[in-house]
Amino acid sequence: MASRVRDLLDRGHIRDFQLFTSIDTWGPQAEYIRHGLDLGIWESNLDTYMRTCRQPATMMVTFNALSVPNFRGLLGKILEWRRRYAPTDGRVRTIRDIRFDTPYLREPLQYDINILPKEEFMPYMRECLEFMEANEDDLDKDKFGPLEVDKFRRVVSYMDGTRYDDDTLATGRRDFYRWFKEYDRRKGTDFAATFPELAGFYESCRG
Repeated sequence: MASRVRDLLDRGHIRDFQLFTSIDTWGPQAEYIRHGLDLGIWESNLDTYMRTCRQPATMMVTFNALSVPNFRGLLGKILEWRRRYAPTDGRVRTIRDIRFDTPYLREPLQYDINILPKEEFMPYMRECLEFMEANEDDLDKDKFGPLEVDKFRRVVSYMDGTRYDDDTLATGRRDFYRWFKEYDRRKGTDFAATFPELAGFYESCRG
């Protein structure tokens, strides 16, 4: 695919091309969320695309409860990719070639970040935001842009400021346990082993 896109660009048949891909965190937890994802293949394909097409790639993050423990890992990878795929042909970048967006998921309830205990999981969110703020530079395309930081700040504020009533929390947490227990049974996965940071919460949702 990448070589065909490059050929279309070189022949002037298309002016530009953008790739959109979905990923919600990094490591085994990303593979668990999107069952069947092989990050080794995924990253290899990204590498082929970026080196061959030299066109933007956008990561569409659906930020959810399972994103929280290791989202910092994905942020680190984004900076790594931006450095790796910086132009070497003298081209001046006016845009970031590796892009991402962080809309948050609200339904189904068992995936909503607001069913997580705030005192335990808000520190993960603040760590990610602090990392982004420490690496924010609108002029340096290897760093995070202000809009990217503002969008994630909105996610942090959503989690920090949202309080569900007891019935909603009980429903969301009960469904969380039942959903991932059945998910593991059907797919042969192990939630607690994959998300050790969430294992205690998972057990507490057993009811």
